[in-house]
Amino acid sequence: MKNTFIGANYFLDEDIIKSVSTHLIVNKKFIYKNPYHEDFTKLFFHDIRKKLNSLSLEYPNFDEWLKCKVFPGLFNGEREILIEHRQGKIVGLAIVKNNLMEKKICCLRVLPKFQNRGIGIKMFIKSMEILDTDKPLLSISENNILKFKKIMDYFNFKQYEKYLGLYKENTKEISYNGYLE
Repeated sequence: MKNTFIGANYFLDEDIIKSVSTHLIVNKKFIYKNPYHEDFTKLFFHDIRKKLNSLSLEYPNFDEWLKCKVFPGLFNGEREILIEHRQGKIVGLAIVKNNLMEKKICCLRVLPKFQNRGIGIKMFIKSMEILDTDKPLLSISENNILKFKKIMDYFNFKQYEKYLGLYKENTKEISYNGYLE
């Protein structure tokens, strides 16, 4: 078994890294295979929250969702985080939910400095591979529809429903490829 160094005394078994090129998938197996998983987990969660902090403005309960749903979901195998990186720096993140009831892209963000370079399309493709579907459930705030229009058209995602005030007061959340629970 060969180990790969990922920094700060953290090593991963190569079978945990599903793609060694530019992305890493953090899931239950990743966390428990890491011999320093408790320390790593604390640092990792802090870093993820920091990278996604801007979403707190669009989704007022975003931080609570990360702490109460996403992070526990990593441990029980229901969620995975796709980390897109370039030269050791995180450039994008996707959070997927994969259980019997839902195959959902919950969150996908490319950091502003790296947008409009095809990274978002690549992350959508990898997320769909993880979920084993070409029509994952997802939703987008009406404030971001224009940002995602090309991607929705590219994958032929179909709009299903508009939910007023679902995540933010007086703002519509639009679901694609299915209805939100």
